Amino acid sequence: MRWCTALLCVASAAAAEHEYDQLLLEARAILEDPSRPAAERFEAQYEKLAQAALAHPQRWEAFFIRGENRCNRAFFFRAEVEMYLALARAKGMEDAVRDRVRKEAAEQIERWRMDAYREFSVAEDRLRRIGKWRPDLDLMVFANAAMKFAGREYLKAKNGQRGAIDDFRELARRGFQPEDCADKIALCYVDVGHEHYMRDRFDDAQRAWDEGLKWARQPRWKQVLWTNKAGAYEMDHQYRLAEQVLHRQIEGDPEDPAHHKNLGLVLGYQNRLKEALYHYDTARELCRKSKDPSLALHNGNAWLRPAVIHGTLLENEGDVRLAWRLFLEYRQLFGDDYNFCFWFGDFASAQGDYDVAWRYLERARELQPRCSPVYQKLVQVAPRTKGTREEVEARTTAATKALFDAQARYFVADESPTVLKICGGVADLGDLGLGAERLTFLDPDPLAGLSADQAPPWVEAAARSRDPFVPFDPEAASPEAPPALAGTKPKSPWSLVAGSGAALLLVGGIASFLLFRRKGT
Repeated sequence: MRWCTALLCVASAAAAEHEYDQLLLEARAILEDPSRPAAERFEAQYEKLAQAALAHPQRWEAFFIRGENRCNRAFFFRAEVEMYLALARAKGMEDAVRDRVRKEAAEQIERWRMDAYREFSVAEDRLRRIGKWRPDLDLMVFANAAMKFAGREYLKAKNGQRGAIDDFRELARRGFQPEDCADKIALCYVDVGHEHYMRDRFDDAQRAWDEGLKWARQPRWKQVLWTNKAGAYEMDHQYRLAEQVLHRQIEGDPEDPAHHKNLGLVLGYQNRLKEALYHYDTARELCRKSKDPSLALHNGNAWLRPAVIHGTLLENEGDVRLAWRLFLEYRQLFGDDYNFCFWFGDFASAQGDYDVAWRYLERARELQPRCSPVYQKLVQVAPRTKGTREEVEARTTAATKALFDAQARYFVADESPTVLKICGGVADLGDLGLGAERLTFLDPDPLAGLSADQAPPWVEAAARSRDPFVPFDPEAASPEAPPALAGTKPKSPWSLVAGSGAALLLVGGIASFLLFRRKGT
């Protein structure tokens, strides 16, 4: 009987161990599920790890990963909030409201850090109980570094101690999880560089990202850093360097539509419009081929930017019917957002329908009242709208006064570089629709009853006046040979416990997203 009891105990313990390990694997897989929103993935993983802790309370790993989950969640949330506030300020949010949102966000981040502290403390207690405190002391150093990472204390902590980068660097030197520590260092430099970038300190940003490239081990982190470098080169008007970086990325991952879209942007700034259209077309087709619907949303400018080029910039040679179709497809993705309203209004004005242009430009003004370019368009369109002489004069006078007021706001000293770039027009405005929910169409809808195959008369008239469009032929061109991507080291076998790599992918992606997000209409 005693033998049977012992065997049952061993079997029960083995089953508990198996269940625990299985729950850890499931927790890891949650963060790699692209069908769920990022915030939902963090919370779902956190709850799954709680199940693991209940299944085997003597084990420490679930508590440790829960602590890192909270640190990563805080880091990711901070980036989300900063992106939201930049867009909200451009749309007219008052500074007092912004300050309140930022304060509430900081309080939430601090709560997550305290959650992390408690989870790490439980993990430390479990290690002490099983007699593994000394051998696993590096785990607690890692936990301390993760707490600094969550608090954005990368270079030096507030209490004068060394920052997260130094802690991760020391752990990497001692051979503790070099993959994870090295990539965490790279992510620190992603954020440090982004802080410089947002203040137009492009040389400092490039130096930070170059340092990050020395530490990045996984190809996805290298891609994030190279994308950031391309964005900073483009903002600094170093278009040839940006182009070289993007060719490098395309060689490394030719199926990523973002690289082609960003290259289209850079080529457009060099007035190589047909080459730009070729890469926008490539990005659009890659989005359509993919089974991931989020790709189209993350690359909306592969629809909008070529519509603008065909409709207005190529003048007599652009394909106006294609521009119409692309505008409609973008509208289905995002609704009547600022990007669509501003550029479709400009398109309608260029083709001679000033009343339609006025409707959409007015909607753009409502969505982002701090941005002066839309007021400039309204002043141009107002005298050509329909109505009595008195109505047109009143409309023009009001638009002119609004332009002067907007320009005064636009150039005030306390406007951040972020808002100035968001409001900068064709050179600086990007995928801002990503920062908000899809917007509804105007009501009443000026485009009701129209479709890709049924354009309004003013589009058809403009199309008939254009010469046939001759696209860019890449076979006839001799592009500059791009540099090769650097090699990468193999993954660490211990990635399950200290990894949370998918969480960092979401975090790092935000930083690169913030660069070209603003730039690509």
